[in-house]
Amino acid sequence: MVIYFRKSNTSESRLGIIVSKRVFKQAVDRNKTKRLIREFYRKEKKNIILPNDIVIRVLEDHNLFKLNNLQKTLKQLFIKSGVIASEAKQSKS
Repeated sequence: MVIYFRKSNTSESRLGIIVSKRVFKQAVDRNKTKRLIREFYRKEKKNIILPNDIVIRVLEDHNLFKLNNLQKTLKQLFIKSGVIASEAKQSKS
């Protein structure tokens, strides 16, 4: 999974999700992956530092349907890229 982001020209952050047929052959699986990613984004939206345009590209299937695995992976990506603050920084605020 890869995350691309840049500062947004709008007042709110926006999300784009790319899941290709090469990763998941069936549309049901692609749609489920997108739903899980949108759910994570909805929950974490309040922690996003600046308005950003965010694109998440799923490159491979690695047990994404387990919600805990997906949330953990996305959280690590968001923290590593600087889109959201790490847990230590959030608890100080």
